[in-house]
Amino acid sequence: MYEGRDPFKGTYRRRFTGDYHCSREEVAAMLRDSSEKSLDLELSEHSKLSDLDAETIHSYRTAYNINHSGGAWTTLPDDQFLCRIGAADELEDGTVVPTRAGVLMFGQEWKIVHDFPNYFLDYREQRGSNRRWEDRFTSQDPDWSGNVFDFYERAYGKLKKALKVPFKLDGIYRVEDTPAHEALREALANMLTNADYAASRAVVCRWTEEGIELTNPGGFRVGIEQAFRGGTSDARNKTMLKMFTMIDVGERAGSGVPNMVEQWESCGYSTPTLAETVDPETSTVFLPLDDSPAGLSGMTGGLPEGLNEREHIAYELAREQGRVTTKALTDAAGVGRQTASNTLKDMAARGLLVWHGNSANDPSQYYTVQ
Repeated sequence: MYEGRDPFKGTYRRRFTGDYHCSREEVAAMLRDSSEKSLDLELSEHSKLSDLDAETIHSYRTAYNINHSGGAWTTLPDDQFLCRIGAADELEDGTVVPTRAGVLMFGQEWKIVHDFPNYFLDYREQRGSNRRWEDRFTSQDPDWSGNVFDFYERAYGKLKKALKVPFKLDGIYRVEDTPAHEALREALANMLTNADYAASRAVVCRWTEEGIELTNPGGFRVGIEQAFRGGTSDARNKTMLKMFTMIDVGERAGSGVPNMVEQWESCGYSTPTLAETVDPETSTVFLPLDDSPAGLSGMTGGLPEGLNEREHIAYELAREQGRVTTKALTDAAGVGRQTASNTLKDMAARGLLVWHGNSANDPSQYYTVQ
């Protein structure tokens, strides 16, 4: 609700207990969100193309090339590629200038804060009883770029260790990506592309014993109920979301949250929750980490007890492929040939596998289950 000529003085917001006067920061956020144009597509006022981090761009292009093998953009020089994805734009005089999305995704923290003075990304692991974190990094740490894409890769690399991975083979190789991993990537992209980087609050990612909590400044633009229903997409930073979807992360069709919930639940975890706060305005996605996800039970049924990871892989290979060789275990478990050979011999000695061959040096020797 708005009264008078000055929106910073005459704007009110309705809560359950009545109307209250909005702070200047809330009004400024409302004005930013009211723009029909994605603000991250505006040109950076303080950065040049050379200010972007070359290693981050290379990392992103590697992911892009995997998803667009043979595509026309894969061979473009960096400046033209960045223009195509919305990270830069070419002026009339031919100068290529980064957009605000490009600076956020690929810039250096010390330059990003010139466009976004309150910019701050914070990752914390607080899994023990101690209130302090076991691991933490922020965008202000001097040993990395501090940009959004590097944060996504670093945070995902740590958080995926929280997920239980059932034993599954694709041929002779172990599959370590589950629907929960996809849900986690979706949730991270949602947090980073819906953050209001002009607000005074930080983007915070926390891994606790209870779950993974992802909080960003700015509310859900479509509301919590609509986000759960899906069908409506209204990312705060549409250009950044486009960049993530180009590497098969995130969802532009409005089905991101429903898909994330379904994928998380399909692995036996409890239903993710969404929450908002007002003054300051923040959005939080919480992914619960249950002790024994039901989705993992029964997936490794029939296995002998007490197997270590290499033995587990060897036994599954023998069961699914009909046999297991030293080379097959070397490839599947990522261990040396001697380690694989010793593992199979030990399992045979314990009666877990049966050796087949003419001699110890027989190149065609193999092992089967009992």
